[in-house]
Amino acid sequence: MDNCIFCKIAKGEIPSNKLYEDDKVIVIMDLNPVVDGHSLVIPKKHVTDFTELDDELLTHINKVAKEVGTKLVDVLGTSALQLVVNYLDAQEVKHYHLHIIPNNRCAKATRSSQETYEMIKDSFK
Repeated sequence: MDNCIFCKIAKGEIPSNKLYEDDKVIVIMDLNPVVDGHSLVIPKKHVTDFTELDDELLTHINKVAKEVGTKLVDVLGTSALQLVVNYLDAQEVKHYHLHIIPNNRCAKATRSSQETYEMIKDSFK
């Protein structure tokens, strides 16, 4: 979609704090994190919501979330991890994305997304 912000980020037309990228997905830091390390797994192909995902892409997204989530827990020293997918009216951007939210139960964002990115980016190389 031409006007989709996540499609533009995936194409490199809009800068982002990228933690991971392959041919199918990109993982970026959320610009408005609810906690430090709040990240998004975004398919590069425009898919409006989880009902449009094929099983292969869904499996890949979950595999990447597992890898990234584990690193976030290790690097940030958090004690919890939450994976969230919003749907229908709860979905602000109409391009499927999976939120990876470290330590959601007992923390809030204390740093900007950029500060957290600078702290953890080298762990994802």
